[in-house]
Amino acid sequence: MWASDYDRAVSYVKRGAQFAYDPEELDYPVRWEAHMALFADVTDAAEDADAGDERWLDAALDLLDSADEVARVDLADVLRVTSKDWRLTHREDRRIAAATAAVPRADDPAPGLTPEQVLDLTLPLVRATVAYRRALSAS
Repeated sequence: MWASDYDRAVSYVKRGAQFAYDPEELDYPVRWEAHMALFADVTDAAEDADAGDERWLDAALDLLDSADEVARVDLADVLRVTSKDWRLTHREDRRIAAATAAVPRADDPAPGLTPEQVLDLTLPLVRATVAYRRALSAS
């Protein structure tokens, strides 16, 4: 839905930003879902790639260079986890390490944020997910 109807997705995210902080997830449900959509897209693309096909990583690293800071920090953490938990090539691991070395690690969002603040932490992830999907489909 996000890539095909961005306005509808924003409306959905705005409604989701009203939900309270989840102390078990240490996050807001809507922000967590946006993070997991990006995570799933990156890891699914990595898993589905043929040996030697690094288009999934090229798209992620291009996005890492162009995304705003909120999405950049989140994507860097997604890539670090992918490098640690998935069987990537040494070259892919090195590329991820080099690209994420200067990017700070994400902090869990604090409880008590306003819906507008939650939105500010969520919409960049939605935009990053849409951009990643578009980059993959173009490659």
